[in-house]
Amino acid sequence: MASHDKCLKCVKIIKQGKRIKCYQCDFSVHSNCAFLSDDICDILESSNNLRWFCDKCSNLGPSMKRLTISVDSCNNEMLIKLDKLNDLNSQIKSEIDNINIVINANKDKLNQLDQSDVLRDELKNLKSEMSMSFASIVSREVKKNVEDINTDVKMVQKTLNDVNEMKERENNLIMFHLVEGSSDRANVLKILKHLSDDIVDTDIVKIIRLGKSKDNHVRPLLLRFSNIKSKDSIMKNVFKIKSLDENFNHIGISHDLTIEQRKELKTLVDEAKSLEVSNKDGFLFRVRGPVGKWKIVKFPQVKKTV
Repeated sequence: MASHDKCLKCVKIIKQGKRIKCYQCDFSVHSNCAFLSDDICDILESSNNLRWFCDKCSNLGPSMKRLTISVDSCNNEMLIKLDKLNDLNSQIKSEIDNINIVINANKDKLNQLDQSDVLRDELKNLKSEMSMSFASIVSREVKKNVEDINTDVKMVQKTLNDVNEMKERENNLIMFHLVEGSSDRANVLKILKHLSDDIVDTDIVKIIRLGKSKDNHVRPLLLRFSNIKSKDSIMKNVFKIKSLDENFNHIGISHDLTIEQRKELKTLVDEAKSLEVSNKDGFLFRVRGPVGKWKIVKFPQVKKTV
């Protein structure tokens, strides 16, 4: 039976009676668990303009607001770059028009000089060279400025893509070294509930193995949570993994990072290792902090007592 047939509030199977479904996560609850009357449920189901959100999805509002502000800022930056390109094109057009005016003003004089048999061929060559040089200069400058603008636009687009990718991975975790089998979900829930008492079955939206199956290779698991609060509660208690039984105490759990974030984290970890090797005062160096805001922290090494 699908998890969506269970009430998000009381976690009981919804067999009959009024129910209401969250517009975002698609989970259902009993109308009485949501403190909604049957009349209100009928209005929500029949209306195209009214939406009901569960408590967990409602709490995601501030994060979505920050994302919208970030995307709007990137869009505004792109519009500014496009305005600059339009201004540049207008300036170049104005310069071309001015040069054409000068050429036309001297056209009659050049035609008069062309009447001379001695100078005719030389003037033709000069006019041809002038036209080619001018066209080459204009073409080169326009191409250079267009390439600069295109580079800026690509950078803005990359920023937008990075923001969207980080938002998609925000509620994800990666679990390593868990032996593959038909009971992946049961094993994952056992581990997560050991790490945090706040975790319930409905907090886990998706559990999927990453990559193709290979002999003697354990694929990592992607865990997608219904909300970031549940994910954070797991990361705060990762140290409890060592207290699991021997079947699970070797696993690893990390954030689902983008390629750029993984490169940034690796650079900081390598730097921390280098500082620790060169340090002669017995200090440890570790990378700490929330995703994307890491920093190297220095603290004294705790000596083991015999």
